[in-house]
Amino acid sequence: IKIKIKIKIKTSGGSKMKKKCVVFMDFDGPLFSSRALMLPQNNEYAEYFLNELNLNPLVSYWYADPVAVSMLNQLMKVRSFEIVISNNWANNELHKKEDIMGLLEKNNLTIPLHNAWKTDVESDLSRPLQISKWLSKNQVDDYIIIDDNESGMDFKNYAILKEAKIPSEKVVLVNSQDGILMNDFEKMKMIMQGWY
Repeated sequence: IKIKIKIKIKTSGGSKMKKKCVVFMDFDGPLFSSRALMLPQNNEYAEYFLNELNLNPLVSYWYADPVAVSMLNQLMKVRSFEIVISNNWANNELHKKEDIMGLLEKNNLTIPLHNAWKTDVESDLSRPLQISKWLSKNQVDDYIIIDDNESGMDFKNYAILKEAKIPSEKVVLVNSQDGILMNDFEKMKMIMQGWY
């Protein structure tokens, strides 16, 4: 009995290139909401884990809202992306990349950090302009900005967004008290579905 087997080899020329996308992430508000700071891990059990994580002594909490973490992990099933930290936690005087990676891993956030893992938070630029500066130096196909309604106030300023060349539909501002809610998650999912 003779069996003929045909093998088709796809070349990269005919395949669809995978888009490189990022999420600019603020920590306080989206991940560390006022609600999350009420958890025992951020109170009576905080000191042990803070020492273990080697976080700066100025930081008094470490445990992110587990529902927000789960939502972000779920978004990776919609579209793969990397995280860029847009928050003072990423100040070189406070934390190194390894410290932030350890914090995210401890919170079961399974999304990788981009190689250029943070915006220039040490500069005097507004957060939208910090992101605009990062985008001018790094090649990405698309992005979302997740911030909160307090530290992300500049994202409500049309003139600043225009100067930074950031479309308002790429910005998701969450409530700093409650963090990422279902309507925020659905908005992020809808934006990511448009990345294809």
